[in-house]
Amino acid sequence: MSFNQQALRQTNQLMTILKADRLQSDSIGLLMATMAQSELFRPITSTYESIKSSGNLGVISNYNLKETIVKYYQYYEYSRVLEEVSERFINQYIFPFFYENFDMMSGDFINRERLNDIKFRNLIVGYRGMTAQNLEFYKEVRAACKDLQGQLATELKKTGLFTPQNSLTGK
Repeated sequence: MSFNQQALRQTNQLMTILKADRLQSDSIGLLMATMAQSELFRPITSTYESIKSSGNLGVISNYNLKETIVKYYQYYEYSRVLEEVSERFINQYIFPFFYENFDMMSGDFINRERLNDIKFRNLIVGYRGMTAQNLEFYKEVRAACKDLQGQLATELKKTGLFTPQNSLTGK
């Protein structure tokens, strides 16, 4: 999530530079390099998938907990889709534009006039929107994770399996 926060901050800076027509800014190259990067969240779901396919999810008697677990892992599936869309956007639009217009070695634009191009500006706005959407989604997933941890801790306390040594919440 911190990568998305940083990318969003830097994209906002770039939009400010472009709106103010301060194209001589030395930071444009660094800001642009951020757009060419991505950080992918690849959760390991094999245990959940195994439990689900074996039918052992049914041993969880607390319906709310079971529902929370299922919903939590659905977030993972949705995150995979979001990241595929992000990767596609970067690979189909951002990389080709950079390869044509940006000198990766020097960190500068080959033709700085392209910074005024509507295609470039639309790339920036599209990337910003995508990054903001991803960031909000990851915040939602983190909240769902904390909720699930709390419910699991409560259930473990009921069964006597919960001890400070095996705390799920890290407290």
